[in-house]
Amino acid sequence: MILQESHKIKTLVLVGGGHAHIHILNKYNKKRYQNIKIILISSDTYQYYSGMASGYLEGIYQQDDFRFNLKAICNERGIVFIEDSVVKIDYENQVLHTKGNQKIEYDFLSLNTGSIVKVKKKELGPNVFSVKPLSNLKKIKNAIESLVKLDKSIVIMGGGAAGIEIALALSMYQQNDSNIHLTLIDRHNTLLNGSPKRVQEIVTSRMKEVGIETYLGGFVTDINENYVYLENGQKIAFDVLVLASGVAQTSLYKDSNFIVDDSSSMLVNDNLQSLSADNVFGAGDCIQIRNNNLVKKNGVYAIRQAPILWKNILKVIKGKSLKRFKAQKTYLQIISLGQKKGILIYGKLVISGYFAWKIKDLIDTSYMKKNKK
Repeated sequence: MILQESHKIKTLVLVGGGHAHIHILNKYNKKRYQNIKIILISSDTYQYYSGMASGYLEGIYQQDDFRFNLKAICNERGIVFIEDSVVKIDYENQVLHTKGNQKIEYDFLSLNTGSIVKVKKKELGPNVFSVKPLSNLKKIKNAIESLVKLDKSIVIMGGGAAGIEIALALSMYQQNDSNIHLTLIDRHNTLLNGSPKRVQEIVTSRMKEVGIETYLGGFVTDINENYVYLENGQKIAFDVLVLASGVAQTSLYKDSNFIVDDSSSMLVNDNLQSLSADNVFGAGDCIQIRNNNLVKKNGVYAIRQAPILWKNILKVIKGKSLKRFKAQKTYLQIISLGQKKGILIYGKLVISGYFAWKIKDLIDTSYMKKNKK
């Protein structure tokens, strides 16, 4: 099956429903942009907002509070929605190949496919869950709530922001059931490695306060259906294992012969334009801006890249000069510490407690409300 358009109308294909593409979906007006046809390809009807993920696990938010119905948004705006996965990109012939054996032609392409969690083994058993895709969060909740044995062990792998938020959200189950034991493992010697010392101290204190056991400097050598094995010879039993141990990239861009970095992220210039093809753009975790180490793999930068991405796509269609994306050195970060507590970090400023969480809640709920219109 080949989807194509006439020479007068340009076809823009969006792959992935991440933060940057949510912005484009909301900006697109079929009557205003009559010369542009948009196709969105996503492997899931729903796109989840990562900022509210731990709040959902904790029961503060419901599933519909932190997800977008991509199909419904597309139908409302006259955008073609295809529920499928892209397995190869032929950028020389401007054709996408999908898992469902479709061949989709494009004039312009934008990639916002996110990232995956680093996993050494592809098959890890029915009680092992990655936090990505975020649709797995419901499976994690169901797995924990369906445990019937007396002593229950939940292990979280990863001591970065995602792992900390997940662990502290799941501590709710430990508070409600004294037979549940929570453990967090990280290969670094400190939680939130690379963060200011004050931030690490607050998070470490909070973990102790809620009774989460931590194994730091614990390099994982193997995982089977029941145990995590550490380099020092220890083995940690689990009933549910949650993987939140850092981001990785799929092989899509490398396999499609794009110019990529060492992590297989697509390399782009300051205009968010692929170094391999000037009609291909990208944003978020799936890209790396050439010679720019400021941009991190998080939603903050994806959201800030969104308006530049859309403007540059429109400019390249019109043959105009593109706008450069300028990454700010300092950005606001708020990590949820569970039970409506948080830690706010902005440069040297560090604030913890309910006030920090409330700011995060206002930012997150406002973002969802704004983009669900």
